[in-house]
Amino acid sequence: MARWHIMQGRRGTQDSASLKAALGLPAPRAAHGDVKIGPDQVFFGNTRMNALQARLFEPVIAIHVSAALISVVLGLAILLRRKGTPVHRLKGQLWVGAMFVVAVSSFLIESQTMPLAIPHLPALARFGPIHLLSVITLITLWRGIRAIRAGKVRAHRLNMISLYASLCIAGLFTLLPSRILGAWLVAIFT
Repeated sequence: MARWHIMQGRRGTQDSASLKAALGLPAPRAAHGDVKIGPDQVFFGNTRMNALQARLFEPVIAIHVSAALISVVLGLAILLRRKGTPVHRLKGQLWVGAMFVVAVSSFLIESQTMPLAIPHLPALARFGPIHLLSVITLITLWRGIRAIRAGKVRAHRLNMISLYASLCIAGLFTLLPSRILGAWLVAIFT
C-alpha cells in the first residue's frame, strides 16, 4: 500500500488525515510505490500531478473510468461482430452491466463544471449537466433491453448504437485538460 506524504517545504511530512485537510480531498489510493503530495503538486513515482489529476486515484472515479474503458472496448467488439449469436448476447449483457456501472457511479462524482445552483435544493449542487447524460443513459439502456425482449431488433439497435456514440463523445470531452482524466494524461505525457 502506498504511503502518502504532505511535503511542507523542508520540514518533514504529515499523515493522510492532514492530506485531506490540506487538499480538501479524500486520500487517493495507489497500487504501489510512494506518493508525495505537496501544497500544489502530487508525485506518483516520477510523475508530477496537481490535486485535480490526483483525483483519478479516488476509488469511485477509478471504477467509473475503468467501467467506461471496458464499455468502449467491449462496445466496439460488439459492433464489429455478427449479431444475434450467443457470444453477442453475452458481450451485450456485459456491456450493459459496464454501462450501468458508468452511469450509476457518475452520480457519486461531484460536478466540477457548471454545478446546479438551485436555492431551495442545495443537495443538487453536487450535480451538473453531465449527470443528465447519466439519467438518459439509464433510460436508454432500459429501452434497449425492453426492445430486444419484445423482438424489436431495429429499436434495440438504434438505442444501443446511440448509447455507444454518446459514450464515445462523452469520453472525448473527458480528455480536455480541465477534466480529471485529461489533466492526468497531461501529467503523464508531459
